Amino acid sequence: MNTKMVIVVRKDLKMRKGKMIAQAAHAVENVLLPILLNCASKRAHRYYEQWKRLGSKKIVVSVNSEIDLVKIHEEALKNSISAYIVTDAGNTEFNGIQTRTAVAIGPWDDSEIDKITASLKLL
Repeated sequence: MNTKMVIVVRKDLKMRKGKMIAQAAHAVENVLLPILLNCASKRAHRYYEQWKRLGSKKIVVSVNSEIDLVKIHEEALKNSISAYIVTDAGNTEFNGIQTRTAVAIGPWDDSEIDKITASLKLL
């Protein structure tokens, strides 16, 4: 079984590169936190262990709208796949408006994640 994590970032926001990287990092940190704190399912723990053993593969892709980002997050959760969506506070960009910027999915089975993200373009 191959495992991976997919990070999805919104391109329509035209974030600075550093901001985009920070948002992706927030997503990764928060999707892993329940696993590391033993609050996630046994299945999530098994996928995490396999993912770490195989080199922690991460793929970064993009979407062009908040609607697409939310759909991906909801689809992952509907399929019991670990997922976390980032809502930025808007303190440095987005004029003080809370904005959904990125989502991390996994680590999980490649084929299950691909059902949700395979059509997305690499960032």
